[in-house]
Amino acid sequence: MADEFASASESNFFDLSGVLDSASAGLVLRMLAQRDPDTYAHSERVSRLAIKIGEELHLDTDDLETLRLGALLHDIGKISVNLGILNKPSKLESHEFKEVQNHTLLGFEFLQHLPGLEQYAVIARSHHERFDGAGYPDGLQGEAIPILARVIAVADSLDVMLNGRVYQKRRTPREIIDEVSKNMNTHFDPQVVNAVMNVWQSGALPLIEAESEQTD
Repeated sequence: MADEFASASESNFFDLSGVLDSASAGLVLRMLAQRDPDTYAHSERVSRLAIKIGEELHLDTDDLETLRLGALLHDIGKISVNLGILNKPSKLESHEFKEVQNHTLLGFEFLQHLPGLEQYAVIARSHHERFDGAGYPDGLQGEAIPILARVIAVADSLDVMLNGRVYQKRRTPREIIDEVSKNMNTHFDPQVVNAVMNVWQSGALPLIEAESEQTD
């Protein structure tokens, strides 16, 4: 297993540079990369998107660092979710969907008991909360949701739409922007959505590349 990871980590797909300043984080991310490469790759992309949004929001250096690593760890609870469910190409049954939803609580429990990673536990718990209070697991609303979790919620959705999943096709840049705008004040914090729009208009989001790939 160690040899397999060493080989994989030589590629950009498993680029753990910049996170090994925390031994605990490096170990946890290796675990995720070994067990579920797709979720790790998704988390890495979410981290990059979240940083662009966080910079537009003028978060300070400490918050940006917490955001970067928190985004990498936001789905860590999926380590404990059945891979057959995570990779199921069809619609999930209700009990399967509940198991997937539970990754927020599993990630919270996991991180809050790891020395040095406790501050990321709330991000893992809250990144599926919705601005209108209809999210999970706690039904938090508005600014009761931690700001970094609100940023990651948007970055998470952006990456899913940009890259697709086994059960969901990739969307075009215009569809993505329209979807994010439509969900302002319901799913997403409006100030975070405004930051996304500013970053997109500046050309700093990878939507142009995605559009080019989709038309090939």
